[in-house]
Amino acid sequence: MRFVGWRRTIPIRSAQPLEFKGEDIVYSTIERRSGKASQPTTTRCFTVITIILNLKGTLAFAGVSLFIKEKGMFSKFLDIDMDFFLNKIAWGRQASDGRLDEDIYIPWKEPDFRTFLKDKCNLRKELKIKGRVVKDHVEAFDFWEELIDDGQIEAPFQVTHIDAHTDLQTGYPNTAMLYLLGELLHIPLNRRLNELNKEQMNSANYLAYAIACGFFSNVEMVLHPDYENENLPTIFFSNCDVNSSFLEMKAYDKTQVRYGTPKETIKFDNKIPFKIVTDTKHYNAKGQYDYVLFCQSPEYTPQSADFTLEVIKEYIIEI
Repeated sequence: MRFVGWRRTIPIRSAQPLEFKGEDIVYSTIERRSGKASQPTTTRCFTVITIILNLKGTLAFAGVSLFIKEKGMFSKFLDIDMDFFLNKIAWGRQASDGRLDEDIYIPWKEPDFRTFLKDKCNLRKELKIKGRVVKDHVEAFDFWEELIDDGQIEAPFQVTHIDAHTDLQTGYPNTAMLYLLGELLHIPLNRRLNELNKEQMNSANYLAYAIACGFFSNVEMVLHPDYENENLPTIFFSNCDVNSSFLEMKAYDKTQVRYGTPKETIKFDNKIPFKIVTDTKHYNAKGQYDYVLFCQSPEYTPQSADFTLEVIKEYIIEI
């Protein structure tokens, strides 16, 4: 059984998969690289932290990707859609529509794309992180579920969503919205992922499902400059106010949701800090991400943008 809730952990990321069993595993990694014998166990904790703080650059130069996360810190996930890197946004597309017109939808130039990855997202070719390239954005949910099942990531975690769309569109007051507000959010949080019905989930709403399943501790959206906030589903926000800076999922009577008249809130989830950015000047990643997913979204992108698929692979270890 899978449990999603508030948990604290000390994950370690390295070039080789490691399972944290105490300070010895961290210290032994450094010992193998330095060739020096270990100090007494009673002093290792202090020594390890000092080495990491002072020699992080040296370890990176030596080809070691080592990162220790203190208790209470959350993993960070970078979720990117190719359609962010176009001159304009496409709306209401279907898979059967095929690719966008290359003469109308123009992708960023490759040097600009690389600069964004390096300077804004803090991605480094010499310090690759685990990631995946997918075709459809709904696959992000499957990736998160896989990482949680395998114990590679703990929920909740921080997510930065870089996209031309919010991927929160649940078809209010019908279909996915009816299921989320009228059924799923009534279930205790630690049971939702196991009892989840994905029938209505798609690339336009998978993020709403992930929020409802308690995946995130913080949501940051970096959206296309042409995006307008009135497209945000207000019912997912604290006090139904998109400017509240908090997401707050709420359970309602299913009949009221069906007829578009949800009034009395039956249950509130914990508030989740939310930030939206539509000017990349105001987006600068703090620290490094632990995982990255890059999505093609073929019906929302022209073929001329596919060069980004190969570029992003230079920055990740595909899993």
